[in-house]
Amino acid sequence: MERVKFKTNSLTIMGALLLIVVLLFKTESSPIWQTNTWVDTKAMLTVGRSVLSGELPFRDFFEQRGPVLYGIYAIAATISSKNFLGVFIIEVIAMVATFYVFILLAKVFFRNNLLVVESAFLAECIVISSTSMQQGGSPEELVAPAIAYAGYVVIRYGLNINRYQLIILSALFSVVFWVKYSLIGIWVIYYLVYFAMKIFKRDRRGLCDFLIFSVLGFSLITLPIVLAYIHSGSLHYLISEYFVTNITGYASEDSGNMWKRILGTIIPNVKRHFILGTVIICTLMYKILFHGYTDDKRDRLKYGLLFVMILGQYFFMNIGGRTYDYYFMPIIVIGGLLTIVATGLLRVKNEKRLAGLMISGLGLLVIGSAVSAWRVGPYSTAEYIQTNIKAGQRFNKLINQLEKEKSSTNTLQFGGIDNGMYLATGKIIPQKYFNNPNFSYEQNPKILDSQFGYFKNKQVEFVITTPLNDEVLDYYLKHRNKAVKLKGCATLVPKVLADNYTLIDKVASTNSKDEEFLLFHRKS
Repeated sequence: MERVKFKTNSLTIMGALLLIVVLLFKTESSPIWQTNTWVDTKAMLTVGRSVLSGELPFRDFFEQRGPVLYGIYAIAATISSKNFLGVFIIEVIAMVATFYVFILLAKVFFRNNLLVVESAFLAECIVISSTSMQQGGSPEELVAPAIAYAGYVVIRYGLNINRYQLIILSALFSVVFWVKYSLIGIWVIYYLVYFAMKIFKRDRRGLCDFLIFSVLGFSLITLPIVLAYIHSGSLHYLISEYFVTNITGYASEDSGNMWKRILGTIIPNVKRHFILGTVIICTLMYKILFHGYTDDKRDRLKYGLLFVMILGQYFFMNIGGRTYDYYFMPIIVIGGLLTIVATGLLRVKNEKRLAGLMISGLGLLVIGSAVSAWRVGPYSTAEYIQTNIKAGQRFNKLINQLEKEKSSTNTLQFGGIDNGMYLATGKIIPQKYFNNPNFSYEQNPKILDSQFGYFKNKQVEFVITTPLNDEVLDYYLKHRNKAVKLKGCATLVPKVLADNYTLIDKVASTNSKDEEFLLFHRKS
C-alpha cells in the first residue's frame, strides 16, 4: 500500500489550532477563565493601558521590566482594555511562533511530515504544560519564540551563520534585552564564543562582519527606544530604574557565592521537571561525548556551546537575587528543542511505532495540562478570586457615583502589586509609584515615601488598600507609628492616609480574617 504523504502546511495549521484549544484551558488570560489572578499580569496590563494614554515607562511610572514589554501590553490593551483577551491573543501568537520554530528543527531530523509536526507539537506541549507557564502573560512566555530561534540556530548551524541570520539573531537579542534583560544569557554566551573563535582563527573579515551586522541587528530595536527617551529628556530614568534599581535592589537580598546560587537553582529545577531535565542532560551528554547519530564531530561543538549557553542563562537568572518558577521558561524552551533532537535520535525503521509513541505522549500531556489548569480554572470558585472581583466591581460603582458629583479621575492602589483594582475601575496609573512591588523599604525607600507623600498632599481622589504584601508588613513592624488600625477594620493602614482620607467602603476577604479591601475618599 502506498504511503500517504501529508502536507506540512495543513498539518501545521491543524497543530496550531489544537495548540489554541490547549491554551484556552491552560492560561489564565483565556476568555473562558474568570480572570487572570496573577498580580504581575494585572500590573503589566495596567501599564499597557497607561502607555496608550501617553505615559512613558520609568518617567511617568516605576516598573521593573523593559519598555518593549509594555509596548506589547499596550497592543494587548488596544485589543481589549477591559479584560485579558488581548493578552491571550498575544500569548497565542507567541506560542504558535515557538511551535513554528520547533517545526523548523524537526524538519532536520524527520522526512515524514506527520512526524515533523508531531515532534514539534510534543515539544510545544512540554513548554505549555510546564509549571513555568502556570498563569499566563509572563515576559518569559512572550519571548519564547526568540529563545527558540536562538537555540535552533545553535543546533542547526553552530557558529556558521550568515549575515542575515546574524542580523535576525541580534534583532531578537535586542527585543529580549528590552523586554527583560535577565533573559539574555544565551545570547551573551553565544556572542562571546563567536567573538573568541574569530579572534583565535585570526579571521579579521569575519570579525568585522560580526561586529557590523550584530550591532546593526541590535540597533533595529534599541536605537528607536534610546532616541525616544533622549527626545523626551528621560534617558536617565531608563538607565537608573530599568538597570540600576533592579540590579542593586533585588541582588542585595542574597550576596552569596554566585556559582553556589546557580547550582542551588539548577538542582531544584531538574527535580521539578525531572523527565525534561533527564532528556536535556542525556541528549547533551550523548551529543557532546558521542557526536550523535550523524557522526559529525561538529555536533560536539554545537551542543557544547548550547550547554554553556544554558549555564549562562542560569547565571543571568540569578543576577536579580530571586528566582521564581516562570524564570525557567528559557530552559524549558531549550528543553523542547532538545526533546526534538532526542526524538530524532530514537528514529526506527518502522516510523509508525514512533508516531504512535508520540501521539500517546501528546495525549497524556494535553489531558494532564488541561485537567491541572481546570482545577482552578474557568469556573473556579476560589474565594480569593471571588473577593477580588467583588471588591473591584463594588468599588467601581461607588467611585462612578462620586465622580458624577466631582470630576475626579484618579485612583491609587496601595498595599501590594496590582490586585486588579485599576482594571476593575477602568483607571490608569495616577502617580509614578502606583503599586507596591517586591522591594523592601531598605532596598527602595522611594516607593513608600512617595506614596505617603501622595496621601499627605491629597494628590489622588481615591485610594484602595488591598491585602498587604510582606514588604509593607515588614515596614509596619519596624515603623509602628506610621500605621493605624481603623475602627471596625482588620488591617493596618498608613496613618497619613487615615488623617487625610475617609474610609467609605470595605470588602472582607474570605481568604483570611486579617485581609480586606478598603476604599478611601479624599477629605475636603
